[in-house]
Amino acid sequence: MKKIFLALAIGLMFTSCQKDDTDIFEKSASERTTENQGEFTKYLNENNWVIDLFPNSYEDYGGYPIYLEFKDNYKVKIKSLDVLNGLDVLEDDSNYQIFNRSGSVLSFSEFNDALHFLSDPSFAFPSGPVKTVDYEFIYQNKEKDIIYTKGMKSRNNIRFVKTTKSADDYLKDVKEVMGYLGDRTAISFNVVDEKIKFEMKNSKKFFNFQYTSKEKGEKDATLHKTAFVCTDKGIRFFKPFIINGVEVFELTLDEQESVLKSVDGKVEIKLFKAPFNLNLESWYLLVNDDNASKKVKNSFEEVQDADLKQGGGELSNKIYTGMYITPGGNEFGPSFRFFSKWLQNGTTYPAEYNMTFRSFADDNGEFNIEFIKGKAGFNWKYYPYLTSMVDFMTKDSVYKVEVLEKDSSGKPIKAKLINKKNTDVWFILNKN
Repeated sequence: MKKIFLALAIGLMFTSCQKDDTDIFEKSASERTTENQGEFTKYLNENNWVIDLFPNSYEDYGGYPIYLEFKDNYKVKIKSLDVLNGLDVLEDDSNYQIFNRSGSVLSFSEFNDALHFLSDPSFAFPSGPVKTVDYEFIYQNKEKDIIYTKGMKSRNNIRFVKTTKSADDYLKDVKEVMGYLGDRTAISFNVVDEKIKFEMKNSKKFFNFQYTSKEKGEKDATLHKTAFVCTDKGIRFFKPFIINGVEVFELTLDEQESVLKSVDGKVEIKLFKAPFNLNLESWYLLVNDDNASKKVKNSFEEVQDADLKQGGGELSNKIYTGMYITPGGNEFGPSFRFFSKWLQNGTTYPAEYNMTFRSFADDNGEFNIEFIKGKAGFNWKYYPYLTSMVDFMTKDSVYKVEVLEKDSSGKPIKAKLINKKNTDVWFILNKN
Protein backbone atom coordinates (compact mmCIF):
# COMPACT_ATOMS: atom_id res chain seq x y z
CA MET A 1 0.00 0.00 0.00
CA LYS A 2 2.83 2.35 0.89
CA LYS A 3 4.39 1.66 -2.50
CA ILE A 4 1.12 2.64 -4.23
CA PHE A 5 0.93 5.96 -2.37
CA LEU A 6 4.58 6.66 -3.12
CA ALA A 7 4.05 6.05 -6.83
CA LEU A 8 1.02 8.33 -6.84
CA ALA A 9 2.99 11.09 -5.05
CA ILE A 10 5.89 10.88 -7.52
CA GLY A 11 3.42 10.93 -10.40
CA LEU A 12 1.79 14.05 -9.02
CA MET A 13 5.22 15.71 -8.59
CA PHE A 14 6.13 15.11 -12.24
CA THR A 15 2.72 16.28 -13.37
CA SER A 16 3.07 19.53 -11.41
CA CYS A 17 6.56 20.17 -12.82
CA GLN A 18 5.56 19.61 -16.41
CA LYS A 19 4.18 23.11 -16.92
CA ASP A 20 5.12 24.80 -20.08
CA ASP A 21 6.37 28.35 -20.48
CA THR A 22 2.90 29.78 -20.89
CA ASP A 23 1.90 28.61 -17.40
CA ILE A 24 4.52 30.97 -15.90
CA PHE A 25 4.31 33.79 -18.46
CA GLU A 26 1.26 35.04 -20.31
CA LYS A 27 3.23 34.76 -23.59
CA SER A 28 5.58 32.14 -24.98
CA ALA A 29 9.37 32.63 -25.07
CA SER A 30 9.31 33.25 -28.82
CA GLU A 31 6.50 35.82 -28.43
CA ARG A 32 8.40 37.63 -25.68
CA THR A 33 11.58 37.64 -27.80
CA THR A 34 9.75 39.08 -30.80
CA GLU A 35 8.10 41.71 -28.59
CA ASN A 36 11.44 42.62 -26.99
CA GLN A 37 13.10 43.06 -30.39
CA GLY A 38 10.18 45.12 -31.62
CA GLU A 39 10.38 47.35 -28.54
CA PHE A 40 14.14 47.89 -29.05
CA THR A 41 13.68 48.64 -32.77
CA LYS A 42 10.83 51.07 -32.03
CA TYR A 43 12.91 53.04 -29.52
CA LEU A 44 15.88 53.27 -31.89
CA ASN A 45 13.81 54.53 -34.80
CA GLU A 46 11.86 57.12 -32.80
CA ASN A 47 14.88 59.32 -32.02
CA ASN A 48 18.51 60.02 -32.73
CA TRP A 49 20.96 58.55 -30.25
CA VAL A 50 24.52 59.00 -29.03
CA ILE A 51 26.41 55.94 -27.84
CA ASP A 52 28.62 56.59 -24.82
CA LEU A 53 31.10 54.00 -26.08
CA PHE A 54 33.56 52.76 -23.45
CA PRO A 55 35.91 50.28 -25.15
CA ASN A 56 38.19 47.63 -23.70
CA SER A 57 38.85 48.42 -20.06
CA TYR A 58 37.01 51.71 -19.64
CA GLU A 59 39.65 52.78 -17.10
CA ASP A 60 42.37 52.61 -19.76
CA TYR A 61 40.76 54.85 -22.34
CA GLY A 62 37.52 56.49 -21.28
CA GLY A 63 34.51 57.04 -23.48
CA TYR A 64 33.87 58.22 -27.02
CA PRO A 65 30.62 59.63 -28.46
CA ILE A 66 29.13 57.87 -31.51
CA TYR A 67 26.13 59.58 -33.16
CA LEU A 68 23.41 57.33 -34.66
CA GLU A 69 20.59 58.35 -37.00
CA PHE A 70 18.40 55.32 -37.74
CA LYS A 71 16.54 55.16 -41.05
CA ASP A 72 14.08 52.84 -42.81
CA ASN A 73 15.02 49.38 -44.07
CA TYR A 74 17.57 48.79 -41.30
CA LYS A 75 19.88 51.58 -42.44
CA VAL A 76 21.77 53.90 -40.10
CA LYS A 77 23.97 56.96 -40.55
CA ILE A 78 26.88 56.99 -38.09
CA LYS A 79 29.09 59.96 -37.22
CA SER A 80 31.94 60.26 -34.73
CA LEU A 81 35.10 62.23 -33.97
CA ASP A 82 38.40 60.73 -35.07
CA VAL A 83 40.31 60.98 -31.79
CA LEU A 84 43.33 59.42 -33.50
CA ASN A 85 43.69 62.11 -36.17
CA GLY A 86 42.84 65.67 -35.19
CA LEU A 87 39.17 65.17 -34.23
CA ASP A 88 37.96 65.19 -37.82
CA VAL A 89 34.33 64.10 -38.24
CA LEU A 90 34.02 60.53 -39.52
CA GLU A 91 30.80 59.70 -41.37
CA ASP A 92 29.51 56.48 -42.87
CA ASP A 93 26.24 54.75 -43.76
CA SER A 94 25.73 51.21 -42.61
CA ASN A 95 23.25 48.38 -42.32
CA TYR A 96 22.24 47.06 -38.92
CA GLN A 97 20.28 44.12 -37.65
CA ILE A 98 18.55 43.10 -34.44
CA PHE A 99 18.53 39.41 -33.59
CA ASN A 100 18.18 37.12 -30.60
CA ARG A 101 21.23 35.80 -28.77
CA SER A 102 20.47 35.55 -25.06
CA GLY A 103 18.46 38.71 -25.57
CA SER A 104 17.87 41.30 -28.29
CA VAL A 105 21.19 42.19 -29.91
CA LEU A 106 21.80 45.29 -32.04
CA SER A 107 24.64 44.54 -34.46
CA PHE A 108 26.68 46.85 -36.70
CA SER A 109 28.66 43.95 -38.16
CA GLU A 110 29.16 45.70 -41.51
CA PHE A 111 32.44 47.66 -41.43
CA ASN A 112 32.13 51.45 -41.31
CA ASP A 113 34.77 54.08 -40.56
CA ALA A 114 32.72 56.07 -38.06
CA LEU A 115 32.24 53.16 -35.62
CA HIS A 116 35.15 50.85 -36.32
CA PHE A 117 38.01 53.37 -36.50
CA LEU A 118 39.19 52.37 -33.01
CA SER A 119 39.46 48.70 -34.00
CA ASP A 120 40.69 49.08 -37.60
CA PRO A 121 44.02 47.18 -37.92
CA SER A 122 47.06 48.98 -39.31
CA PHE A 123 50.80 48.44 -39.53
CA ALA A 124 51.30 50.36 -36.27
CA PHE A 125 48.35 48.62 -34.54
CA PRO A 126 47.84 45.09 -35.96
CA SER A 127 44.94 44.47 -33.57
CA GLY A 128 43.59 48.01 -33.91
CA PRO A 129 44.40 51.03 -31.70
CA VAL A 130 42.02 49.64 -29.07
CA LYS A 131 41.81 45.86 -28.88
CA THR A 132 38.25 45.44 -27.59
CA VAL A 133 35.67 47.73 -29.19
CA ASP A 134 31.99 46.80 -29.25
CA TYR A 135 29.87 46.78 -32.38
CA GLU A 136 27.14 44.50 -30.94
CA PHE A 137 24.98 45.57 -28.02
CA ILE A 138 22.54 43.52 -25.90
CA TYR A 139 19.39 45.45 -25.00
CA GLN A 140 18.80 45.68 -21.24
CA ASN A 141 16.09 48.30 -20.65
CA LYS A 142 15.07 51.90 -21.29
CA GLU A 143 14.64 54.60 -18.67
CA LYS A 144 13.52 58.08 -19.71
CA ASP A 145 15.98 59.26 -22.40
CA ILE A 146 18.55 56.48 -22.02
CA ILE A 147 18.63 52.98 -23.51
CA TYR A 148 20.85 50.68 -21.46
CA THR A 149 22.79 47.93 -23.25
CA LYS A 150 25.76 45.66 -22.61
CA GLY A 151 28.68 45.38 -25.04
CA MET A 152 29.02 41.85 -26.41
CA LYS A 153 32.85 41.96 -26.43
CA SER A 154 33.80 44.25 -23.56
CA ARG A 155 30.81 43.36 -21.32
CA ASN A 156 30.80 47.03 -20.39
CA ASN A 157 27.49 48.75 -19.72
CA ILE A 158 26.94 50.98 -22.76
CA ARG A 159 24.38 53.80 -22.85
CA PHE A 160 22.44 55.09 -25.85
CA VAL A 161 21.47 58.67 -24.92
CA LYS A 162 18.65 60.45 -26.74
CA THR A 163 19.52 63.76 -28.43
CA THR A 164 17.44 66.31 -30.30
CA LYS A 165 20.48 67.89 -31.94
CA SER A 166 21.70 67.11 -35.44
CA ALA A 167 24.89 65.09 -35.74
CA ASP A 168 26.91 68.10 -36.92
CA ASP A 169 25.70 70.31 -34.06
CA TYR A 170 26.20 67.64 -31.41
CA LEU A 171 29.73 66.73 -32.49
CA LYS A 172 30.66 70.40 -32.93
CA ASP A 173 29.65 71.04 -29.31
CA VAL A 174 31.51 67.93 -28.10
CA LYS A 175 34.62 69.07 -29.94
CA GLU A 176 34.40 72.48 -28.24
CA VAL A 177 34.08 70.83 -24.81
CA MET A 178 37.06 68.58 -25.55
CA GLY A 179 39.10 71.56 -26.73
CA TYR A 180 38.23 73.59 -23.63
CA LEU A 181 39.09 70.74 -21.25
CA GLY A 182 42.23 69.90 -23.23
CA ASP A 183 43.62 73.38 -22.57
CA ARG A 184 42.97 73.10 -18.85
CA THR A 185 43.80 71.00 -15.83
CA ALA A 186 41.33 69.99 -13.13
CA ILE A 187 42.65 71.45 -9.87
CA SER A 188 39.92 70.64 -7.33
CA PHE A 189 36.98 68.27 -6.88
CA ASN A 190 34.36 69.35 -4.35
CA VAL A 191 31.25 67.45 -3.25
CA VAL A 192 28.95 69.41 -0.92
CA ASP A 193 31.87 71.77 -0.15
CA GLU A 194 34.17 68.90 0.88
CA LYS A 195 37.45 68.66 -1.04
CA ILE A 196 37.97 65.17 -2.48
CA LYS A 197 41.41 63.87 -3.42
CA PHE A 198 41.33 63.05 -7.13
CA GLU A 199 43.15 62.82 -10.45
CA MET A 200 41.63 63.59 -13.85
CA LYS A 201 43.19 62.85 -17.23
CA ASN A 202 41.63 64.49 -20.22
CA SER A 203 43.08 64.58 -23.71
CA LYS A 204 41.87 63.71 -27.18
CA LYS A 205 42.34 60.01 -26.44
CA PHE A 206 42.17 59.42 -22.71
CA PHE A 207 39.33 60.35 -20.34
CA ASN A 208 40.12 58.84 -16.95
CA PHE A 209 39.18 59.82 -13.43
CA GLN A 210 40.05 58.51 -9.99
CA TYR A 211 39.16 59.71 -6.52
CA THR A 212 39.69 58.74 -2.90
CA SER A 213 36.81 58.83 -0.46
CA LYS A 214 35.83 57.43 2.91
CA GLU A 215 32.15 56.62 3.15
CA LYS A 216 30.13 56.22 6.33
CA GLY A 217 31.08 53.03 8.14
CA GLU A 218 34.35 52.59 6.24
CA LYS A 219 37.54 52.45 8.30
CA ASP A 220 39.89 53.67 5.57
CA ALA A 221 39.58 55.83 2.48
CA THR A 222 39.32 53.86 -0.76
CA LEU A 223 40.75 54.64 -4.19
CA HIS A 224 38.09 54.43 -6.91
CA LYS A 225 38.81 54.42 -10.65
CA THR A 226 36.35 55.35 -13.34
CA ALA A 227 36.21 57.18 -16.65
CA PHE A 228 34.08 59.70 -18.51
CA VAL A 229 32.90 60.69 -21.95
CA CYS A 230 32.66 64.25 -23.27
CA THR A 231 29.12 65.34 -24.18
CA ASP A 232 27.70 68.38 -25.93
CA LYS A 233 27.33 70.10 -22.55
CA GLY A 234 30.14 68.71 -20.40
CA ILE A 235 30.98 65.17 -19.26
CA ARG A 236 29.20 61.94 -18.21
CA PHE A 237 30.89 59.32 -16.09
CA PHE A 238 30.99 55.61 -16.93
CA LYS A 239 28.33 55.09 -14.29
CA PRO A 240 26.93 57.10 -11.37
CA PHE A 241 28.87 56.94 -8.11
CA ILE A 242 28.07 58.19 -4.61
CA ILE A 243 30.21 60.48 -2.44
CA ASN A 244 28.89 61.80 0.88
CA GLY A 245 25.43 60.65 -0.11
CA VAL A 246 25.52 62.68 -3.35
CA GLU A 247 25.27 61.04 -6.79
CA VAL A 248 27.99 62.09 -9.23
CA PHE A 249 27.15 61.32 -12.85
CA GLU A 250 26.66 64.18 -15.31
CA LEU A 251 28.43 67.54 -15.07
CA THR A 252 27.87 70.66 -17.17
CA LEU A 253 30.69 72.92 -18.32
CA ASP A 254 30.46 76.57 -17.24
CA GLU A 255 33.12 78.36 -19.26
CA GLN A 256 32.66 81.71 -17.49
CA GLU A 257 33.45 80.17 -14.10
CA SER A 258 35.81 77.58 -15.62
CA VAL A 259 34.12 74.76 -13.74
CA LEU A 260 32.30 71.48 -14.36
CA LYS A 261 29.29 71.26 -12.07
CA SER A 262 26.12 69.29 -11.40
CA VAL A 263 22.70 70.82 -11.98
CA ASP A 264 22.08 71.11 -8.23
CA GLY A 265 25.51 72.69 -7.64
CA LYS A 266 26.56 70.05 -5.10
CA VAL A 267 29.42 68.73 -7.28
CA GLU A 268 32.15 70.94 -8.77
CA ILE A 269 35.40 70.30 -10.62
CA LYS A 270 37.40 73.52 -10.95
CA LEU A 271 39.63 73.99 -13.98
CA PHE A 272 42.88 75.91 -14.44
CA LYS A 273 44.42 77.00 -17.73
CA ALA A 274 48.17 76.57 -17.57
CA PRO A 275 50.57 78.32 -19.98
CA PHE A 276 51.29 74.85 -21.39
CA ASN A 277 50.20 71.29 -20.73
CA LEU A 278 52.72 68.43 -20.69
CA ASN A 279 49.90 65.88 -20.90
CA LEU A 280 49.03 67.20 -24.36
CA GLU A 281 52.32 68.62 -25.67
CA SER A 282 55.73 67.20 -26.51
CA TRP A 283 58.73 68.73 -24.72
CA TYR A 284 62.26 67.55 -24.07
CA LEU A 285 65.09 67.96 -21.58
CA LEU A 286 68.75 68.09 -22.65
CA VAL A 287 70.85 66.97 -19.71
CA ASN A 288 73.95 69.17 -19.90
CA ASP A 289 75.60 72.03 -17.97
CA ASP A 290 73.35 74.68 -19.51
CA ASN A 291 70.02 72.93 -19.12
CA ALA A 292 70.15 70.96 -15.87
CA SER A 293 71.44 71.35 -12.33
CA LYS A 294 74.33 69.29 -11.02
CA LYS A 295 71.99 67.00 -9.09
CA VAL A 296 69.91 66.26 -12.20
CA LYS A 297 73.12 65.62 -14.18
CA ASN A 298 74.41 63.25 -11.50
CA SER A 299 71.17 61.26 -11.53
CA PHE A 300 71.30 61.00 -15.32
CA GLU A 301 74.97 60.00 -15.40
CA GLU A 302 74.23 57.14 -12.99
CA VAL A 303 71.61 55.62 -15.31
CA GLN A 304 73.73 56.38 -18.38
CA ASP A 305 76.59 54.42 -16.81
CA ALA A 306 74.19 51.58 -15.92
CA ASP A 307 72.93 51.47 -19.51
CA LEU A 308 76.46 51.07 -20.83
CA LYS A 309 77.49 48.41 -18.30
CA GLN A 310 74.24 46.43 -18.05
CA GLY A 311 72.57 47.02 -21.39
CA GLY A 312 75.51 47.66 -23.69
CA GLY A 313 73.91 50.89 -24.81
CA GLU A 314 74.63 54.58 -25.17
CA LEU A 315 71.84 56.52 -23.45
CA SER A 316 70.90 59.78 -25.16
CA ASN A 317 70.91 62.88 -22.95
CA LYS A 318 67.70 64.04 -24.68
CA ILE A 319 64.76 62.93 -22.54
CA TYR A 320 61.28 63.50 -23.97
CA THR A 321 58.87 64.76 -21.33
CA GLY A 322 55.11 64.93 -21.79
CA MET A 323 53.14 63.56 -24.73
CA TYR A 324 55.41 61.89 -27.26
CA ILE A 325 54.77 62.40 -30.98
CA THR A 326 56.60 60.19 -33.45
CA PRO A 327 58.07 61.57 -36.71
CA GLY A 328 55.08 59.93 -38.42
CA GLY A 329 52.62 61.87 -36.25
CA ASN A 330 51.49 59.06 -33.93
CA GLU A 331 50.78 60.31 -30.42
CA PHE A 332 51.59 58.47 -27.19
CA GLY A 333 50.36 59.42 -23.73
CA PRO A 334 52.36 61.52 -21.26
CA SER A 335 55.61 59.91 -20.17
CA PHE A 336 59.34 60.13 -19.73
CA ARG A 337 60.81 58.62 -22.90
CA PHE A 338 64.49 57.68 -23.06
CA PHE A 339 66.44 56.53 -26.12
CA SER A 340 69.41 54.16 -26.02
CA LYS A 341 71.65 53.19 -28.93
CA TRP A 342 72.70 49.56 -28.68
CA LEU A 343 76.40 49.61 -29.45
CA GLN A 344 76.40 46.07 -30.83
CA ASN A 345 74.43 47.00 -33.95
CA GLY A 346 73.86 50.77 -33.73
CA THR A 347 70.06 50.46 -33.43
CA THR A 348 68.31 52.99 -31.18
CA TYR A 349 65.52 51.76 -28.90
CA PRO A 350 62.98 53.74 -26.83
CA ALA A 351 62.04 53.09 -23.21
CA GLU A 352 58.90 54.72 -21.81
CA TYR A 353 57.65 55.34 -18.29
CA ASN A 354 54.04 56.56 -18.09
CA MET A 355 53.43 59.77 -16.18
CA THR A 356 50.79 62.34 -15.30
CA PHE A 357 51.76 66.00 -15.18
CA ARG A 358 49.30 67.96 -13.03
CA SER A 359 49.30 71.70 -13.69
CA PHE A 360 47.92 74.04 -11.03
CA ALA A 361 48.24 77.51 -9.55
CA ASP A 362 49.61 77.71 -6.00
CA ASP A 363 48.38 80.14 -3.31
CA ASN A 364 50.50 82.90 -4.86
CA GLY A 365 48.98 82.33 -8.29
CA GLU A 366 52.24 80.88 -9.66
CA PHE A 367 52.23 78.12 -12.27
CA ASN A 368 53.26 74.73 -10.84
CA ILE A 369 53.53 71.22 -12.28
CA GLU A 370 53.39 68.07 -10.19
CA PHE A 371 55.16 65.03 -11.64
CA ILE A 372 53.02 61.99 -10.78
CA LYS A 373 54.64 58.61 -11.34
CA GLY A 374 52.56 56.12 -13.33
CA LYS A 375 53.72 52.69 -14.38
CA ALA A 376 56.35 51.13 -16.61
CA GLY A 377 55.49 51.45 -20.28
CA PHE A 378 56.85 50.38 -23.66
CA ASN A 379 60.19 48.51 -23.51
CA TRP A 380 60.82 49.51 -19.89
CA LYS A 381 61.34 45.90 -18.83
CA TYR A 382 64.60 45.92 -20.79
CA TYR A 383 65.84 49.06 -19.00
CA PRO A 384 64.77 48.69 -15.33
CA TYR A 385 67.82 50.61 -14.11
CA LEU A 386 66.37 53.81 -15.62
CA THR A 387 63.75 53.76 -12.86
CA SER A 388 66.18 55.44 -10.44
CA MET A 389 66.07 58.65 -12.48
CA VAL A 390 62.26 58.54 -12.69
CA ASP A 391 62.21 58.15 -8.90
CA PHE A 392 64.60 61.10 -8.56
CA MET A 393 62.47 63.34 -10.81
CA THR A 394 59.24 62.42 -9.01
CA LYS A 395 60.57 62.76 -5.46
CA ASP A 396 59.22 65.98 -3.88
CA SER A 397 57.61 66.23 -7.26
CA VAL A 398 56.10 69.73 -7.38
CA TYR A 399 58.01 72.14 -9.61
CA LYS A 400 57.66 75.90 -9.94
CA VAL A 401 57.60 76.89 -13.61
CA GLU A 402 59.30 79.95 -15.09
CA VAL A 403 58.56 80.56 -18.77
CA LEU A 404 61.82 81.65 -20.42
CA GLU A 405 60.85 82.04 -24.05
CA LYS A 406 57.73 82.30 -26.23
CA ASP A 407 57.13 81.97 -29.95
CA SER A 408 55.71 84.71 -32.17
CA SER A 409 52.13 83.76 -31.17
CA GLY A 410 52.92 84.05 -27.47
CA LYS A 411 53.02 80.32 -26.70
CA PRO A 412 55.79 79.10 -24.36
CA ILE A 413 58.59 77.14 -26.04
CA LYS A 414 61.18 77.15 -23.23
CA ALA A 415 60.65 76.88 -19.47
CA LYS A 416 62.69 76.34 -16.32
CA LEU A 417 61.29 73.94 -13.71
CA ILE A 418 62.57 74.31 -10.14
CA ASN A 419 61.77 71.79 -7.43
CA LYS A 420 59.85 73.62 -4.70
CA LYS A 421 61.35 71.60 -1.84
CA ASN A 422 64.89 71.34 -3.21
CA THR A 423 65.88 74.29 -5.38
CA ASP A 424 69.15 72.54 -6.27
CA VAL A 425 67.03 70.32 -8.51
CA TRP A 426 66.15 72.22 -11.67
CA PHE A 427 66.12 71.71 -15.44
CA ILE A 428 65.04 73.45 -18.63
CA LEU A 429 62.40 72.04 -20.95
CA ASN A 430 62.18 72.94 -24.65
CA LYS A 431 59.11 72.55 -26.85
CA ASN A 432 59.60 69.70 -29.29
